[in-house]
Amino acid sequence: MTKFQTAVKWLSLACFIILAVALIVEASMPGKVSSSHSGAVSNAVVDATEKIEGVVGGMDSNEGGADTPTLSEQIKANWSKFNYYIRKGIGHFGAFFVLAIFGTIAFMKLGESKENGFLVSLVLGVSIALATEIIQLYRPGRAGTATDVGIDSLGYLCGMAICLVVVIISSLVKRARGKRAV
Repeated sequence: MTKFQTAVKWLSLACFIILAVALIVEASMPGKVSSSHSGAVSNAVVDATEKIEGVVGGMDSNEGGADTPTLSEQIKANWSKFNYYIRKGIGHFGAFFVLAIFGTIAFMKLGESKENGFLVSLVLGVSIALATEIIQLYRPGRAGTATDVGIDSLGYLCGMAICLVVVIISSLVKRARGKRAV
């Protein structure tokens, strides 16, 4: 294993551990604190949307001459739905997607075989998803749900799938290079 591969292995493991701990800490927070974090992310998305609209411009009017609301105005009019999707998409799916990439890389390189590394990564990812939801059952203003475990696990599986595709492509490229050398 090269120095670069060793560095990637340990850096991936460190990032996996840090993100897993952050997810568990976030799950341990009371509902009001967690809601403020979700709201901050949603507000950042709205701010970014408004900035983009300022650069590219919103639609001024439709065929009937009535003003068409900009995307940020539509988001604000449907704030609770928007906040819900941001929380589920970024807070659950996205966080576990990133966790899977770090975990899969780390455990694939730590194990004796890539297959064992994928299996260890999967078990740990689903276990963390379960743990975060179980923790929320005992926190004020929080509710651990099977739906969230499913969203977390789906995010984790998608992250693992990306890693698997990279591994397969890398193997095919190495195999093709080996055939050309003969």
